[in-house]
Amino acid sequence: MDSTNFYAERLVKEKKVPEGTVIRAHEQTAGKGQGDNVWLSEPSKNLTISMILYPGFLPVGQQFFLNKAVALGVIDFVHTLLPPGSCKIKWPNDICYGSSKLGGILISHTISGNSFDTSIIGIGINVNQTRFDPSIPNPVSIKQIINNETDTESALNSLISKLDHRYNQLKKGDLSRLDHEYRNNLLGFDEERRFKKDKDLFNGIIRDVDHFGRLIIETSDRKRLTFSHKEIEFIF
Repeated sequence: MDSTNFYAERLVKEKKVPEGTVIRAHEQTAGKGQGDNVWLSEPSKNLTISMILYPGFLPVGQQFFLNKAVALGVIDFVHTLLPPGSCKIKWPNDICYGSSKLGGILISHTISGNSFDTSIIGIGINVNQTRFDPSIPNPVSIKQIINNETDTESALNSLISKLDHRYNQLKKGDLSRLDHEYRNNLLGFDEERRFKKDKDLFNGIIRDVDHFGRLIIETSDRKRLTFSHKEIEFIF
């Protein structure tokens, strides 16, 4: 398969499939990451899936709440295998263990008028892979952390269950809980961190992520700056 997201996009164009349909690839030849990034994965070693959702209940202006729900579902899942609190969400959609990348999320939307038509949720999690392409910065897998193989079939069922739970929270309108727990699991939240914008380095504290997914950082002189994806870089 080229990419689970590409396959899901083709599928929804052909017919209306049930909400929650999951496409899983044992091997991807063109896995997608954020922007132009590629997700490289050894065959049958990891979880590489796409889920099809129809979040028409969610106003377009609150689109990032879907990201929050999905990211929390992934965090809930990895913490069934790893110590609670050991992983964080690195804005906007990476899952990190310390400074190493354990997984990533890519969400694409189709919008009709002022509401969502279809959302395709792409998720990649390093499970049993231990050798990575040198071009990938700081990767890590669950196996490298716990020194043990994980059954990917049972892991997939657990991941889907956690995603379903968080999506149901979103459907019920429990936005304050999702917001609170997302911030609590956000890497660098309320902590002084080092950032890079263009060629400039500066210290700042992550104070929030707004409804459009923009990162809000308070600088040392108490200014609050807002950044979109790719405008700023974490320095570990």
